[in-house]
Amino acid sequence: MIKLSWRILRPILLLTICVAAGLFICHKFFRKAPQPEVTTEELQMKVSQRLRLITEEISYRQDVNLYEAGQHAVGTADLVAYVKYDLEKLHFTMAGDTVYVSLPAPELELGRRPGGNHSVRYYLDRGGRLGEASADRVAIRRFDERILRDAELDIRTSPRYLPAAQQRAEEQLQRFLSALAPQRIILVVPEIRIPQGDLPAAFSTSIPHDQRQ
Repeated sequence: MIKLSWRILRPILLLTICVAAGLFICHKFFRKAPQPEVTTEELQMKVSQRLRLITEEISYRQDVNLYEAGQHAVGTADLVAYVKYDLEKLHFTMAGDTVYVSLPAPELELGRRPGGNHSVRYYLDRGGRLGEASADRVAIRRFDERILRDAELDIRTSPRYLPAAQQRAEEQLQRFLSALAPQRIILVVPEIRIPQGDLPAAFSTSIPHDQRQ
């Protein structure tokens, strides 16, 4: 009876041992080594090495009807604004396993659209009406500076322009960071606001990494 039981159990034991040995070998030789976590400093360095700026383009077209010191500027301003985000000034904050990233304040570069339809004419005032064309270069330069200044103020304060540009820049940055460090949980947010329960005990607000300082 014992010999019969052993004959039945022996193949089962051998099969169990073989399966266990096979699993051990697979686990030992084929498992992937754990990826080291990327710190925010390393992440900033990788970003700076691959991409310096994210630039978004804004088209700006506005009618012009200005008066100043006895002269008029009338026509249409056809401008282009380049909204630039310096990625060396990204804001990083860690909370648990998540890295929160936000863009710095944008830099704005504004000028006439190359090949556009910018058309502003300058006239002398004749009793509240347009007179002959003005050749006063100083006045023309003041008008041009005012047109750019007013356009920049409108672009910075109107909800039509910068919010959409920032959203596109954030989406581009999210794709870039996810490809750069796929093993980390990285969230690009407009402003770093972390729920109080997610804050580590020794949490302090992060500052932007600016490697030029």
